[in-house]
Amino acid sequence: MHLRQAAVVKGLTVAEREALAAVVGGLGVVGPWWRIKPVHDVFVLLAGQRAVERLTSHGVSRTAALREAAAELGVAYTTLRDAVNGLVLQKGSP
Repeated sequence: MHLRQAAVVKGLTVAEREALAAVVGGLGVVGPWWRIKPVHDVFVLLAGQRAVERLTSHGVSRTAALREAAAELGVAYTTLRDAVNGLVLQKGSP
């Protein structure tokens, strides 16, 4: 679990890491934030989206990028795929 948390944190920007720290601190989380679903889902999605963008910019197909990003972050491919696709749909919605 700590390795997965570290992988996610590594994939975040400085501002996103600060936001994660603020959320975790504001909630008074003492243990791993990985187990708190709302926190987990948001920050895994941010890190996953960044990883997919990085990989596709280097010519990797989107599907392969999603698979690689999921493996890097320690989440299921389908979980990351569904989250990233949901974000893309929301960005396209007015």
